[in-house]
Amino acid sequence: LSPLYIYTLAAALAATDSFTGARIVQVLVGTAAVPAIWRMTAWWANPRAAWWAAGLAVLTGVVTFHEVLILQASLDTALPAAALLALAWALRSERPWTMTLAGAAFGLAALNRPNVLLVIVGLAAVMAMARRWRAALLLATGAVLALAPVAGRNGVVAGEWLTVSSHGGLNLYIGNSPGATGFYQPVPGISPTIAGQAEDTRAVAGRALGRDVTDAEASDYFTGLALDWMRAHPVDAARLFVKKLAFTFHASHVPLPYS
Repeated sequence: LSPLYIYTLAAALAATDSFTGARIVQVLVGTAAVPAIWRMTAWWANPRAAWWAAGLAVLTGVVTFHEVLILQASLDTALPAAALLALAWALRSERPWTMTLAGAAFGLAALNRPNVLLVIVGLAAVMAMARRWRAALLLATGAVLALAPVAGRNGVVAGEWLTVSSHGGLNLYIGNSPGATGFYQPVPGISPTIAGQAEDTRAVAGRALGRDVTDAEASDYFTGLALDWMRAHPVDAARLFVKKLAFTFHASHVPLPYS
């Protein structure tokens, strides 16, 4: 799992000594996303648009569903909303520290969903192209400050200086391989569980490479398989990408199995 939710849940359990209490904390955190959406929309548009945006957020059932799960998805609304609010504030403000705060907010979101790192890189690149060099640097600095404690922990405890703990390579391969459909697919030799992804990925990669591998090397191995397939089958990869993009905008929400 990505690291942030583990510590968030531990803090909630320490404070409430109850999973129900932890769920209540998650609901309160998720609810805070609504005024954040109202505020940023009012800044960029007007109060009328802000009320529409906040109302739509309140009525989005999948958001409230996620808030009561003991899963990292419970933070998926609050963290991006906070990051976007901080970014809106920073772009409107002349105070440099607000852009650093925005970068830190995006960094925290990346500790829950590592693909937010791509958003950070993209934002910094856009600012650089607009010749807002200082803003790009401050945004990147804030993100690094948020990621540094986890990277330090990984270096000291696991001996690997990684910014986040996530099976990015395996996920990339599941989505881009000969049998990829746009949905989750079991990978031969890897149990479809969190424990299986943590242990079996190293075993599969180690057998293929003929040596013991670290978590990062196992992720790199599956990343290589995915990239090799995309290079060898560019038309199939492009067609699959369009299919997955269509799923993104489909009316039906397709979550991971959850009982």
